[in-house]
Amino acid sequence: MRYAKVALGLPINRLFDYSVPEALASGCGVGARVLVPFAKRNLIGYVTGLASKTNIPEVKSILKLIDSKPILSKEFLELTKIVSDYYCSSWGQAIESGLPAGIRKGMPINLMNCPDEIAERKSGDFQVSFVRGDSLAERLKIYSTDIDKALEQKKSVIILSPEIKLCLELFELLKQGQPH
Repeated sequence: MRYAKVALGLPINRLFDYSVPEALASGCGVGARVLVPFAKRNLIGYVTGLASKTNIPEVKSILKLIDSKPILSKEFLELTKIVSDYYCSSWGQAIESGLPAGIRKGMPINLMNCPDEIAERKSGDFQVSFVRGDSLAERLKIYSTDIDKALEQKKSVIILSPEIKLCLELFELLKQGQPH
């Protein structure tokens, strides 16, 4: 039996142990979003670690994996742990402070590993697209189609970047009109 160490977006500074059902074992890794029972409700949690045993006598099981594979990177989890320690918040709260609202609320995301594949989820009037690729220019070529569609429909576009250096590079590429 495997156990997941789960951070919840609550002002409780500890991780909670949940058993990983056999049916979910292949997709449940560090960085996964999971639906777990907590008190009298079900909450979204974030797997921060896995263990082969636990000291908790009666462990509840993970109810559901939200995504087909983990979406939170090791670097993101490490950064949010530092933020949690520095600002005296729970790790779950720090994780949630770094995520868009749709992801915090459980909107499923499927990340693709190839720049030719795009993961998209539409919810109401907004769409979220994630692309993993080798270079920013390659990823921007794929994003440009979505950007053009949104602008043609008189909608706005928000582009998030994980670091300032990439933001500046992205800004320059967009300013130059590339990759159009």
